[in-house]
Amino acid sequence: MQKLFACRDDSLSIDMFEGEECRIGIDLASKIDIAALMTLFTRVIDGQVHYYAFGRYYLPEETVYNASNDSYQGWSLNNNLTTTPGNIIDFAYIEDELRDLSSHYDIVEIPYDPFQATQLSTRMVSEGFPMIQFGATVKNFSEPMKFLEAIIQDGRFHY
Repeated sequence: MQKLFACRDDSLSIDMFEGEECRIGIDLASKIDIAALMTLFTRVIDGQVHYYAFGRYYLPEETVYNASNDSYQGWSLNNNLTTTPGNIIDFAYIEDELRDLSSHYDIVEIPYDPFQATQLSTRMVSEGFPMIQFGATVKNFSEPMKFLEAIIQDGRFHY
């Protein structure tokens, strides 16, 4: 965890990557779990690839204000968490975020966990977004997590 915390760079802004290629990962949730949209950029520095991640997180308003996790309200007030009206995450917010990102960055692919994502992925594909189904399984995540750990250890992951 100390190596991960050392990768944090408060001087980074997603605006610094305007016009660049990116990949966007989506993990949806509906009521009590946080939905996430992660945007990932790469840059070569001194011959090595560095990775830059920016996250957006979503919860329904009702969960934020009625949850036992007091952090949710603070995260929402600090704009670290997007709240959607009601008691279920409104995926339209995530779709709008994708549209906005596509106007600033070259989206290469959007891997997503298919659980709860049928309507969102269908709409986004119909709009030309490069959606790629990527189930949350040990088989799919084992090697990428090892790679993530390696680039964190090497100081090539930035968020």
